Amino acid sequence: SDSSLSESTSTTTSDGTLSDTHSCRCHLSYLTQSRLATAIHAVLLTKSVGSISSLWSKDAIVDADTLASGGCRDVETLGSAQTYVVHQDPKIVLVPNFLTDAEIHEVHAVCNGLWEQSGVANDSYAASGINRLGRTSSSAVLSWAQTPAICELEKRLACLAGMSVDHLEGLVGVRYEPGQFFTLHHDGSHRPVTIFLYLNDLPEEEGGETRFPLLGLKFAPRRGTAVMWSNVGSDGKLDSRLIHHAIPPKTKMKFGVNCFFHELPLRRANDSDDLAEGDVMDEFLIVLQRTEGERLGITTHDAGDAIIIDKVKDGLIARWNAANSSSVVEPGNRIVAANGIRGDAGILREACQGSGTLELTLGRRRRVEAA
Repeated sequence: SDSSLSESTSTTTSDGTLSDTHSCRCHLSYLTQSRLATAIHAVLLTKSVGSISSLWSKDAIVDADTLASGGCRDVETLGSAQTYVVHQDPKIVLVPNFLTDAEIHEVHAVCNGLWEQSGVANDSYAASGINRLGRTSSSAVLSWAQTPAICELEKRLACLAGMSVDHLEGLVGVRYEPGQFFTLHHDGSHRPVTIFLYLNDLPEEEGGETRFPLLGLKFAPRRGTAVMWSNVGSDGKLDSRLIHHAIPPKTKMKFGVNCFFHELPLRRANDSDDLAEGDVMDEFLIVLQRTEGERLGITTHDAGDAIIIDKVKDGLIARWNAANSSSVVEPGNRIVAANGIRGDAGILREACQGSGTLELTLGRRRRVEAA
C-alpha cells in the first residue's frame, strides 16, 4: 500500500527533551479546545463575524445514553432505525446502538494494518493544508464492500441516509490517540450527507467529543452510536453552520468511522470497467512534478490496458486537483498512458514509478445520448 505518510510519533533530541514538532502539537492540541481559537477559526472559514457568538455560548452535550432513556422531544424512524432529532435547523439526528457488537468487531478487524496518517481535503473549508498540524489522527480507508459484513453495513447506512448505496464513498476508520485532533473543518458541499459512527465509549471527563461550535453542540463518544447531518441546505449549497472539529481525548483512544455520501453515484461509475454501448472516452493530460518517495495519493485497480482510479486521497494528484479545476482527476477515471507509454496495466504501473516529470493521460467516460 501507499504508506509514505507514516504514523506520526513524538521524538526526543539528544539531550532527552521533546522535539519542537511534538511541542508544537501539544500547543495545537490545547488550542483546539480553546473557545477563542475556535471562534477565530470559524470567522476565517465562514467569513462571517456572526461566528464570534460561539465565544459566549455554552455547548449542550449530546449523550446517546441519555437520549435513549427519554431525554429527547423528537423521535423519527428512518428505515428500521429509531432516530432522535437533536437539532432541527440544520437537522442533526442521532441513532443509539446503530452498530451491533459484531459490526464493531468487523470494522476493527478490517482496519488493522490499514492505518496511516490522516489526510485533509483540498478546499476552502478544509482543515489546514499542513496536514500534520491541522489533523493528527490516523485513518484506514476501506474498499467498497470490502467484506460481506461491511457490505451489509453499507446498505444499512444508505437506508439511514435515504440515498442509494451507489453514492456512499468507501468507509474511513479514524483513530485518535491521546492529544490527537482534527481542527475546524467542513465535509464539503459535494457530500450532501455525513454519518459518523462511534466505535467506543469515552467518559465525560475524557474529552474526544465532536463539536459543532456554531450550533452549540458537542456529541459524546458512545459505542455503536451514529450521528447524521446534511452538509448542504435546501438550496443544495454548502451550509457553513455544519463546521465541526474533533476535540482530542485526554488519556484514552477514540475510534470512529466516517461515512460520506457523495453527490455523484461513484460506485455505479466503478461497477463496470468496460465501456457500455453509447459511452465514449474523453482523454485529458495532467503533468506532475514528483519528488523521490512522493505519493500520488490514489487507490486503483487494473483493467486490461488501463489503471482505474478508485479513490483520490491526500497526495500529489489531490494537490493537482486543487490547482486545476478544469482537469480534475476523479474516481472512475482511468490512466491510459504514462509519459507517452501505453500498454497493459503492468507496463503503466512501471512507467508511473520514480521521480521527476510524470505525464499522465487519463480517460473520462461520457455517455452520448441517442438523437
